[in-house]
Amino acid sequence: MIRRASHIILAAAAVLVLLLLGAQATAPLLYTAENTATAAHADPATVQKKSPGNADALVPLMDDLLGQTGTLALTIKLKDYESAESDLARYSELSRQFDRLVVTLDVSGTDIGEFQQNNRKNQEALTTLLNDTRRFDDLKRLEIEVQGDDGQSMAIAYEGEALRQKMRQGFSAYAERETATTRIAGHYGANTTPYQASVDDFAEVADAADDRTGGGSTPKSPLGIAVTPGEGRYADTLLIAGTYTG
Repeated sequence: MIRRASHIILAAAAVLVLLLLGAQATAPLLYTAENTATAAHADPATVQKKSPGNADALVPLMDDLLGQTGTLALTIKLKDYESAESDLARYSELSRQFDRLVVTLDVSGTDIGEFQQNNRKNQEALTTLLNDTRRFDDLKRLEIEVQGDDGQSMAIAYEGEALRQKMRQGFSAYAERETATTRIAGHYGANTTPYQASVDDFAEVADAADDRTGGGSTPKSPLGIAVTPGEGRYADTLLIAGTYTG
């Protein structure tokens, strides 16, 4: 009698276990409400829901960054260097804010991270353009002051040609980033119009340098200069190669 009762209890327990397993098989509970991850894995549903919110938080800053490129490139083109310095400082601060938010939200491995990298390169390119354009204007004034001094005139012509080549290469790199940057920004609904205008203004500044050294009534410089790489950071090594025909 006791043995029969034990068998009945075991059978009932087995049925109960099977029923519980059957219920979990259709909708297994891998994560609790309090813990959406394990030591080796994260709840995919949580990750998917996280990204849009992160992007929403970054879009206003993306808009500001794109707008600032347009403002800065325009003031450089107009040779309003005092305003350009202020615009560059604002752009740098916005870039730092964006970088911090990317780290906080942990989205550097997404297309937001690609936008961040392009923005850093754009900031460096516009900083270089501001410095080079201002120096180019200085050379124009010096060129008048040293008229009659062949040695000084040649040195100024050499530096001017190097700057011209550097601006052209800087523009090429800047323009190459336009497609990817506008694609990412457009995906998140950011306004890309000011940034696209900055590409045009950058081109005008570089073209103006070309006109100054090789067009109009001024004879084309006999110096040919190539600078590689087209852009860089402080303490980077630049390779400058030149040819002289005359």
